[in-house]
Amino acid sequence: MTTGSAGAGYSRAQVDRAGEALRSDSATPVERARARAILGDWRAQHRLPLVSIRTLLYQRTRRVAAAAFVAQRLKRLPSVEAKLRRFRCMKLSRMQDIGGCRAVLSSTAEVEALTRLCRKGKQAHRLSGEWDYLTKPKKDGYRGVHLVYRFHSESPARCVRNGLRIEIQIRSELQHAWATAVETVDVLRETRLKVGGPGNHDWKRFFALMGSAHAFEEGLPEVPGTPPTLAEVRSEVGELAKRLGARHVLGGLVPAAGRLVRGKGWALLRLDANAREIEVRRYTDKRFDRAQEDYLRLEEEYEKNPAVQVCLVSTASIEGLRREYPNYFLEVGRFLESMRLLLDTTD
Repeated sequence: MTTGSAGAGYSRAQVDRAGEALRSDSATPVERARARAILGDWRAQHRLPLVSIRTLLYQRTRRVAAAAFVAQRLKRLPSVEAKLRRFRCMKLSRMQDIGGCRAVLSSTAEVEALTRLCRKGKQAHRLSGEWDYLTKPKKDGYRGVHLVYRFHSESPARCVRNGLRIEIQIRSELQHAWATAVETVDVLRETRLKVGGPGNHDWKRFFALMGSAHAFEEGLPEVPGTPPTLAEVRSEVGELAKRLGARHVLGGLVPAAGRLVRGKGWALLRLDANAREIEVRRYTDKRFDRAQEDYLRLEEEYEKNPAVQVCLVSTASIEGLRREYPNYFLEVGRFLESMRLLLDTTD
């Protein structure tokens, strides 16, 4: 990417000023509207790098586990703003997960095998960062592996995107189930667990403990600040689950229903958690610009309604959407099963 260029009409300096406006509490409506327009353009520039790196990840994932799935998404506006507020010194032009793709595999052995393949495999893109949350899980209980690549192409038509960052997440099914449950509680309870928001101490502790329970099951280090034995974790989880009514909150969910339009390309998901409904709009690759326009419009429309979640994703098939994005369908069955096995098992 040429110095100072954001790839399509806006300089990096303009992108960073837009980030400051999105972070600020004092920005005027006009300033915020312009900042969102710039962010929408900046986000759209990540499509080509995202598709390229997602394709590479898909090929490598198939070498490890044919049944694993790979998906991609462009980061939601509320998530961008929350991250800018959380990390006050972060520049929007340097945010590494505007475009992100994810591989979910059945076991930690497969996660480790794919991670090794991504580290050592040859590609034009440069691996610029790695975070191993398996051996060093986050304090909130999150576990997985994150790799950040900087896109590179020799093609004259594509080299304008060189340097854009794309994040890869590699998780086991159990790690993915944990992350899905956190996002689902955020939607249902209007909490901010995923981004480390204030309050909600009991829910935070509950998920940190469940992260440790899953780590014990997978033979990996427990979450910092949680008990060193499974028996102690089980006891504390049981107390919190009862206090929070966790089984009732998650176990009483009716998965979101909606008509799924078949076809390949991009899918714009709109989940209404209160109505338990999901709308899926399909766009071909040729209509990506329209998808991006609709994405930004819906984000603005539902800005003050946290019960409605919007996200623009891509998947190989419409049938894979429920499996790859279970949080947008309020499906937490895998997590509930792990909690049942933990609490209903005696030593």
